[in-house]
Amino acid sequence: MFYWFARGLFAVYFRFFVNLKIDNPDRFPETGPVIVCANHISWFDPPLVSVVSRTKLHFMAKEELFGNAVSNAVMRGVNAFPVKRGTMDRKALRTSVKILREGGILCLFPEGTRQPPGEIGELTDGAAYLALRSGAPLLPVGICGRYTPFSGLRVRVGDLIHPDGQGMSEEDAADTGNDRRGRLRQLTEKLRQDMGVLAYGKTDRNTA
Repeated sequence: MFYWFARGLFAVYFRFFVNLKIDNPDRFPETGPVIVCANHISWFDPPLVSVVSRTKLHFMAKEELFGNAVSNAVMRGVNAFPVKRGTMDRKALRTSVKILREGGILCLFPEGTRQPPGEIGELTDGAAYLALRSGAPLLPVGICGRYTPFSGLRVRVGDLIHPDGQGMSEEDAADTGNDRRGRLRQLTEKLRQDMGVLAYGKTDRNTA
């Protein structure tokens, strides 16, 4: 209940006070497994993506946001779970794979941290790893504009990016060979390009 209550409050603010425009909302799936990947310009990005979605999302969030009882309850209430940034957090990965294998929709911000508007930062390969591990497609989303009142905000939903194959086995996921690294790089670069075009119309982060 808390998830939908919070989403409803943000929906009112975004639609009536920020002049939210959504391109291709029909591309946002109603069921998973899907990994939604958006660029990261503000703390308000997660609630914005939840408003664009027609169903409940799961969010991976930095563990510092779960630091006390109150913030932990709020984060859990909006369907978020913690991840240790800068490390291979196996618990967070297992949680992510479980969500996807149960048909859920996982929302990630692959840049890892907020970026200045107009730039797509370098992406971590976590989203691509989860796509190859679970077989779930990636859905690129571009956010452009400002969250200040009456400034205008636009969200563009892209086409699904399907990983090669049917997902990796436990043994394949643990493999560190050139083949896996190549697949990760290829999928991550495709995701970065699509996010860049959706958000700013260009793929080069230095000229976006």
